[in-house]
Amino acid sequence: HGNIVGSSTWSVTSIPYLIINGQRVTVGNGSSQPGQLTIAPGVVVKLWNTEHLTMYANSLITAVGTSTASIVFTSFRDDAVMNDAQPSDANPPAAGDWRGIFVEGPAAGRFEHVAVKYGGSQSVGGPDQAALSFNGENLTARHLTVLKSGGHGVKLSNGSISLTDSEVSSSTLSGVRLAGTGSPVIERNLIGGNGEYGIRGHDSTMRPVVRDNQI
Repeated sequence: HGNIVGSSTWSVTSIPYLIINGQRVTVGNGSSQPGQLTIAPGVVVKLWNTEHLTMYANSLITAVGTSTASIVFTSFRDDAVMNDAQPSDANPPAAGDWRGIFVEGPAAGRFEHVAVKYGGSQSVGGPDQAALSFNGENLTARHLTVLKSGGHGVKLSNGSISLTDSEVSSSTLSGVRLAGTGSPVIERNLIGGNGEYGIRGHDSTMRPVVRDNQI
C-alpha cells in the first residue's frame, strides 16, 4: 500500500503479492516525484474490491513476462493461480472482483506476456471502467490475456498506444474501448465473447489503426 517513488522491483516469491482490504499501489506521486516499477516474469498479484495499481505521469512500469512465465493480475479468490489467498472464502472468482490497472500519461509502460483476470469493477470504477487502462504516449502491450472484466477489457485513451498479439475475451462490456484522440494500433488480436462490442469507439478525433484481428 502506498506510493512507489524511485525504483522498485517485484521479484518472484512463493506466495502472491496481495493488494486487498482498501489498499492500492501507485507508481510515482505526481509529475514531480516519478517512480519506476519492474515486475519480474512469473509474479502473481491478487487484488480485491476497490484495489488497483496506478502509474502516474512521468513514471515507468515494465511488466515483461515470458511465454512460460507470464505475469498475472487476478482476483484474490482465484485459487487456480499459485495458492489460496483467502482460505475462509470459498466463493469462486467473478468478473469485477477488483478495479483495474491504470497507466496515466505522459508516462512510459511496457506490458508483455501479462494476464489480467476478473478486474474492471463497475461498482467502484463507474460505467466506463476497464480492467486495463492506458492513457498517453509510449505505451506498448503485446501477448496480453485479458479475461472476464466486469467492464471493458482494455481502454486505450489518447496517444499512439499499441495493443498487439493479445486476447481480450468475456468482458461484460466491450473488449477494447477507444477514447480521446490519437492513433492507437490494434493488430493481430483475438477479441471475442464480449458483452457489447469487440472494439468500441465514438470519438471523431481518434484515428485508430485496426488490422488483422479476429473479432
